[in-house]
Amino acid sequence: MPVTYKKQDEWDKLFEQFASFDDLESVHFPEPEPKSNSDSNFSEED
Repeated sequence: MPVTYKKQDEWDKLFEQFASFDDLESVHFPEPEPKSNSDSNFSEED
């Protein structure tokens, strides 16, 4: 269901709609991947 806002709607109302999250006890971040010196994903060939 699309949500539409008109010009007279306040920013607070907009953010209440889109920035409401469930209460989180903790946040888990993934481990960063080790960086390598070789750029194997990029090629300089034309």
